[in-house]
Amino acid sequence: MKELHIIDELKRLSRRIEEIRKVLDLLFKDREILEDLLTRMSAVENALKLQRATTTESTKDLRADVAEMKDMVETKVDQVSETMDNKTVIVKTAQPNMIQKIVDRLKGGEL
Repeated sequence: MKELHIIDELKRLSRRIEEIRKVLDLLFKDREILEDLLTRMSAVENALKLQRATTTESTKDLRADVAEMKDMVETKVDQVSETMDNKTVIVKTAQPNMIQKIVDRLKGGEL
């Protein structure tokens, strides 16, 4: 009788150990999945930081380029303006110019 009781207890204990082993296997698999997710999230975070830094640098460079171009254009416009002031002759013709013809046409006149 005691032998049967011991055998039953051993069977229950064996089933319990098997259940615990399955749970542990699941926990280890879950842990591996979590570690993989953390690694990938870390890679994404690093990529985002790099992208942010690159975007910031690109924006700074673009602003500097725009400011430089603005200065160059303003300088060139000033040079052209000075040249025009010194050498410009205004000539009026008796015939309307092309812009005036377009304006007249839009107002309902004929070309």
